[in-house]
Amino acid sequence: MSRGPGYLHYYLFQTISAADHPLTFAEIIAIAKPHEEEYRPHMVRSMRRTLAKMVAGNVLCAERVTKAFAKPPTYSVLVYLGGVRR
Repeated sequence: MSRGPGYLHYYLFQTISAADHPLTFAEIIAIAKPHEEEYRPHMVRSMRRTLAKMVAGNVLCAERVTKAFAKPPTYSVLVYLGGVRR
């Protein structure tokens, strides 16, 4: 049973909205844990699932710079102000 957005949702939203440019997943991880070498696999999986849910819920926008799948998508906050996306 879902009780609304969780701590990870809020954290990712604040991190991505505070950035001045769209962030890749690697940049989000670097901001979250700057001094650790790597995240544990279950935390990476949780972050990816949370990002996917936020994109599906139209909270975030996932864009690919090119159509090549070699480049990771960038995530930005999807805000509509009078019909104009920021």
